[in-house]
Amino acid sequence: MKDVITSRRFIFEALHEAGIVSFDGHKGDSCLMHPGASHDMETCSTVEELLQQMMDQGQFEIGGASEEE
Repeated sequence: MKDVITSRRFIFEALHEAGIVSFDGHKGDSCLMHPGASHDMETCSTVEELLQQMMDQGQFEIGGASEEE
């Protein structure tokens, strides 16, 4: 089985669209949590910690497609 990496930005934007998280940034910002920051969503430790905490609490999970045929 091949690992597929989903970007933190994609996950965070999906959670935002679902009304689960909010952010002060604009879609064009590198980091939606820290507008004007030099880092991006993939390297933001705040985003990493928030998403991990939410997964640990069972607020969402990331799963793959079923392998049944």
